[in-house]
Amino acid sequence: MITAEFWTDGARRTLTMRGHAGAPEAKADLPCAACGARPSDWGNLVCAAASALGQSLLTYLQRDCAGAERLESRAGDGDLRVTCTGGADVAAAFALTAAGLRLLAATYPQSIQIKTREEQ
Repeated sequence: MITAEFWTDGARRTLTMRGHAGAPEAKADLPCAACGARPSDWGNLVCAAASALGQSLLTYLQRDCAGAERLESRAGDGDLRVTCTGGADVAAAFALTAAGLRLLAATYPQSIQIKTREEQ
């Protein structure tokens, strides 16, 4: 299972993602079913989607976030950690990533779990 944790402390935001998705139960309404993906591949598709969202955030912050504190990704380990302090643009980038991960979790609850925490 993938666990994605979001923390907010004022303008400081953190995303940590760990783990790998297993193969979820077959669902007839999956878009990937139309392209011929086997049910045994769906866990890999969930991992790929979650990874794309996390890596997109990481790349954006590497290029455009002056307040980037910690930007790490270990390929193959299923680990990603991003911490950045910033304004509305950083908040929007994290919100977009969170929205995408929540959509994955709603569709594949057995493969991805979302946790959030706010500190003040």
